[in-house]
Amino acid sequence: AMLLPPGLHMLHETATAKGARGVAWLAAWGAAVAAGMLGLAAAVDSFLFYGRFTVAVLNILLYNALPSEGGDELYGTAPVSYYAKNLALNLGVALPLAAAAVPLGLASAWLAPRGKPPGPPRASLVLMAVSPALVWLALMFSRPHKEERFLYPTYPLLCLAAGWALILLRRAALAVPLPAGLGRGLAAAGTVAVGLAALAAGASRAASNASNYGGYMTLWREAQSMPELSGARICMGSDWYTFPSSFFLPEDASMAWVDSEFGGQLPQPFVGTMARAPQPFNDVNAKEPARYTPLGECDAVVATVAGDPARRSRLAAEVAAEGWHGVASAAVLDPDASPALTRAFFVPGLSRNKNRWMQYGVFVRSGAAGSAV
Repeated sequence: AMLLPPGLHMLHETATAKGARGVAWLAAWGAAVAAGMLGLAAAVDSFLFYGRFTVAVLNILLYNALPSEGGDELYGTAPVSYYAKNLALNLGVALPLAAAAVPLGLASAWLAPRGKPPGPPRASLVLMAVSPALVWLALMFSRPHKEERFLYPTYPLLCLAAGWALILLRRAALAVPLPAGLGRGLAAAGTVAVGLAALAAGASRAASNASNYGGYMTLWREAQSMPELSGARICMGSDWYTFPSSFFLPEDASMAWVDSEFGGQLPQPFVGTMARAPQPFNDVNAKEPARYTPLGECDAVVATVAGDPARRSRLAAEVAAEGWHGVASAAVLDPDASPALTRAFFVPGLSRNKNRWMQYGVFVRSGAAGSAV
């Protein structure tokens, strides 16, 4: 989808320069390259991995956008505001600049003196570069299932557009009749101010993520060397998604799931081949009871424990009721109980005090050294 605008631009430029013959030649080469890339990917997927003819790109499209039953909404839905907030948080001052890039480019072309084309970047070039991001955003915004990672392909182009907008604003500032040197000084100060604001916002966001959610990885790094977990069956419940990967399990330990509030299909261990799906398996994200292990068969539990007992998960409540003991824990953000500003940005001297925290911990059965939940 993101290649459609540049492709149309190339066809237009070729038609202008070489006519219909050039367009036919370009289209033929484009089709050949696309077929070659798609064929190579299909060959690798089919013969090396799936053991049957597979076109992964087509499967993704059919499953998510043209399903016979359900669709991507099976994995959760979110309002349009979800993407709007993520764009604002991740791009900061670059977002309004990127949004202004095309209007500023058009205004620059419109206000340029007759017979004198505006300096770079040209409005058509800005539009051609930004349009793939706009096409992708329109596609993603239209889907009911939304994830922050789906926005990642647009960030480089949006940052490029923001840079162009800053160039055009600087050029406009320099065109204002001011005493010698004052205009250049103001334009330079404005550019530096925008750069510093972007740097400060980005650093604050990075520090916030590390401070608020770094506890998850801290605990799993520590868990690798815990003697209590060697060879253990470690169980998790509704916060299963905080488990990073099997690479973080201690030696000979295994991961299992305990029935919880989560109502979808949970992951299974890799069976060594992609030629067949591990059973039982369904394609409608329905809960599979066979995935779950009784709590009584678990040697250890990893769970997030909220400070308010009324807000604890089912597994955390069961662990507390049955007298399991904590052997390690790390503080992680409680987003539902923390202010929006201090959970989104790290503010020195304020975030740690204003935010509310939960304990992400490892618990073992009574009798091992540790502290009660």
